[in-house]
Amino acid sequence: MILIIGGSASGKSEFAEELAVRLGDKKLYIATMKPYDQECVSRIEKHQLMRLDKGFDNLELHNDLETYVFSETYDLILLECLSNLLANEMYASDKKEVVSAILDGIKNICQNSRHAIIVSNEIFSYGDDYSAETLNYIDHLGKLNAGIAKMADMVIEVVAGLPIYHRGVVCKVHGAE
Repeated sequence: MILIIGGSASGKSEFAEELAVRLGDKKLYIATMKPYDQECVSRIEKHQLMRLDKGFDNLELHNDLETYVFSETYDLILLECLSNLLANEMYASDKKEVVSAILDGIKNICQNSRHAIIVSNEIFSYGDDYSAETLNYIDHLGKLNAGIAKMADMVIEVVAGLPIYHRGVVCKVHGAE
């Protein structure tokens, strides 16, 4: 499993998709963003265009990843993105323990693929004056990122389009020595 994390518009999605193309022939892209408004629709369309010719099967799955039944096994499953999934689960669900449910969903992905790439946001350095509800979301995302990083074989942060490797072997991804 590979966790790819980065700030808004950091290039993490493009990096994740390029990596996914190299790691598997039979690929599934799990998109988690709900199209609430025109801005969301535009972002979804942008991401769909980015992966149009990359050979992904596509699945729009906004919540309940832990109970989703995959009809087949994949070489690679790419989840884009964890922060949207968390918001969906926190604000549109009756789950009591959202963090453990999402971690179970990540395990579900891993059981149904040879490789898994999980994309998440780094939102922890954007400010410090938030509502209690936002602080709760940030706390949950931090716990998820840390939990997935513990399970991951590789952790890559993307900054300004450049990967920074925090865990894992670079040569396994890029063929470098």
